[in-house]
Amino acid sequence: MMRLVRTLIAMTALFCLSAHRPVGARSSAIEDERFELFPSVEARLNFDYAPSTLGWAGLDVTGTPERDDLRVDVLIGLPRDRAEWVECKGITFYDEDKLGHFVFRWAGVSREGSVYDALTGRLSVEALRRLVAAPDASFDACGERVELPPETRQELRTFLRDFDAIATEPSPSAPTPRRELSDDHEFMPPAFSEAPTPA
Repeated sequence: MMRLVRTLIAMTALFCLSAHRPVGARSSAIEDERFELFPSVEARLNFDYAPSTLGWAGLDVTGTPERDDLRVDVLIGLPRDRAEWVECKGITFYDEDKLGHFVFRWAGVSREGSVYDALTGRLSVEALRRLVAAPDASFDACGERVELPPETRQELRTFLRDFDAIATEPSPSAPTPRRELSDDHEFMPPAFSEAPTPA
């Protein structure tokens, strides 16, 4: 009998301990992993640029119109002997006039004796449309003016076409709400006050 009492006390203690979880303790339930959308549209372009140590500059534009159809991510960079854009806080884009100033940050990579001097930020799709439609387009980063050649703008038009095709795809509609059944529906059970009828 004493052994049974001890077993019951031990089981009760274990139950109490397992049921109690301190505030802030992590749940043992399986949580969903964070889902990151990779860019579904991208343009990775190089164009001639004499001030670069290798004679070219790069322009990468990526977008995920399923999540955000108003902005795209932009990375502009070029190989140099030393970083010139580290202090840049933004880029001014120009079509025929000043298109706008956008917040960008330095995203370069330093290597022995050289650097890939780069800026990254977000650009509105509307600004990108105006940029590629203009007869001349350029940007200014910390006083350095860089012209975007016509071939590069043509590639960006292709990017926008693909971006728009995904952004305007019809999304699944919300499910139709379930129709409420009327009181006299044939499958409704009889009221409890009614006597059952024989079969």
